[in-house]
Amino acid sequence: MWERRIDFASKVPLYQQVYEILRTAILKGEWKQGDLIPPEPELMRMLGVSRTTVRQAVDLLCREGFLEKKQGRGTFVRTPSLEIDTHKIRSFTEDMLTAGDDPADQGDFFWPCGSSPRDC
Repeated sequence: MWERRIDFASKVPLYQQVYEILRTAILKGEWKQGDLIPPEPELMRMLGVSRTTVRQAVDLLCREGFLEKKQGRGTFVRTPSLEIDTHKIRSFTEDMLTAGDDPADQGDFFWPCGSSPRDC
């Protein structure tokens, strides 16, 4: 099913390798939004890893918004939500100062109805 296999000789932790395999399956559309992923015992068998390893990978995918656990029903693929860090959004003034420009310099404006706002 998957192109990539677990490399037991790798220094990359097993849960991280499982995480990458499952995440790739989601991103490539092998599992679509709303799909039920295989239960832990099946993932353990398919990947040849322990329950703890599968749980760590699945928990990480849940925290990142790729999967959602529903008690008594299983774990489902979900669309990752877009998170925007509003602390990184800068104002016009900050952008101008960062670019070395003077925010007080109004520059040239294009008025759609003429050469000045009075023409509108």
